[in-house]
This record gives sequence, C-alpha cells and structure tokens, in this order.
Amino acid sequence: MSSCKNTDTSATDENIIVKAVEVELDKKLDSIHQLKQFHGIGVSIVNKKGPVFQEGYGYLDRKIRADYTENTIQNIASISKVILGLTLAKAVEDGHIKLDDDINNYLDFNVRNPQYPDDPILVRHLTSHTSSILDGDYYDLSYINLEDDAVDNPKIDQEELAYFHSQKTAPCLEAYLKEGLQTVDSTQTSYIFHQFAPGTAYSYSNIGAGLTALIIEKATKTSFKGYSKKHIIDPLGLKNTSWNVADLDSRQRSTLYSTLDCVILCID
Repeated sequence: MSSCKNTDTSATDENIIVKAVEVELDKKLDSIHQLKQFHGIGVSIVNKKGPVFQEGYGYLDRKIRADYTENTIQNIASISKVILGLTLAKAVEDGHIKLDDDINNYLDFNVRNPQYPDDPILVRHLTSHTSSILDGDYYDLSYINLEDDAVDNPKIDQEELAYFHSQKTAPCLEAYLKEGLQTVDSTQTSYIFHQFAPGTAYSYSNIGAGLTALIIEKATKTSFKGYSKKHIIDPLGLKNTSWNVADLDSRQRSTLYSTLDCVILCID
C-alpha cells in the first residue's frame, strides 16, 4: 500500500493561510495609522521566494494628501549602512581592502587618536564601531538647514539650529573628514575622539561610517556612489535607491517631518 501527498491541495491551503494573515496584518496596520502615530509608512515582508506582502499606509505628503504606497521613496538614514557594509565586503572580496589594515594605508591624510598615537585605527575598527572616533559636536556640522524661514521661527529650536550649517551646500566628504580628524591640538581631542584606545570599546560612529566610504573610494579609485551602485544597488534591482536625492523622482519621495515641523536634511 502506498500514498502520496496532494501538492496542489497543500499549496492551496498555504495560499489561503497566507491571504488570511495578509488581511489581518493589513487591518492592524491600518488601525495603527488611524491612531495618527505616523504620517506614512511602507511595509514589506519577504521570504526566500521574494515579497509576500507589500503595502503603504498614510500619506507621503500630508499637505497634498498624496498616498504613501509600496513604491514611495523613503529616506532610510542609518539603514543605509547596510549598503555601506555590503559595498565594503565587495571591496574586500575584490582584494582592494584588508580589514586589518591601518586606515592610513588608504588615506591622503593621517588619522590617529592623539591620546593613543601609536595605536593604529584599523578598517575592522570602523566596521565594528570601535575606532574611538566620536560623534561629538563636529558631527553636527555634517547637517545643513535648508529652510529659509528657520531662523527666528518659534516652532524651531533655535539653540539646536545653531549647530547646523547655514549655507546651502556642504563640504565634500574628504574635506569634512580631513578637517575634523586631523586633530593635533590635545585641547580639541574630546571634540572628535573618545578617551579609550582604538579596538577596546564600542561607540556608534557616523563619522566612522563616512570614513569607511572614503576608504572605499581611495582603495577602488572609484566614487563610493558609483562603486556601490555597480556592485550592490543595481545587481539587487533597487531601482528607487540612490545616495543623491537629485537622482530620484521627487513626486515619489516622502516628506520628512519632525515633532517641531522643522525639516533638517542631511546632504551628501
């Protein structure tokens, strides 16, 4: 006696279950949106076969009440470090970079924590946030205020606004990093470096991430934007992904909001 499993029936049952979960999830997310906890959000669930649920809720722009959809382009901030990590991995795989190299092997300027001048900062330290590079006041200078009416606006924290550049353009990445990291005056050490030695403690560093991108540029002799697009972004089919907002369809971009209705954008 023998028997076999009816694969068609099994597949049908699975589809019914998945559809039921999708309906319940859609109801739950919509109910959360109705509580006004966010202006707009996109949700995607994937498995090894690809997307199984994709939906948008709310608005990409509350003024014109444009719907937030699964195709809305969203600023992802530090989630972009996933792309940075993959791009670094590709550069390592291609033999351009070694993780245990001194970062100064790749740079046109010297970077050392002045408190530990004999301790090299390794590429691996940048990836593990143990470089001792500090996101202090200097990090705030990587942001630009783009709002013409921000100054003296009672809805905007003027003390916080003073930290940001008032001009409309930012210095290039290398100039910004060189100015901040070439610290030779010990009185300024705490401005950009921690008191611990490289590789001995963890401290999340956005400046360290920017330095990683610069090292990739120097090692590959290609712009970080171009190298990551060629080897990571394009192969993954990420058609609405870019390091520069000018490359994207402005009609599909979501508006950024803060609790004070002040939009502060970081420009690369």
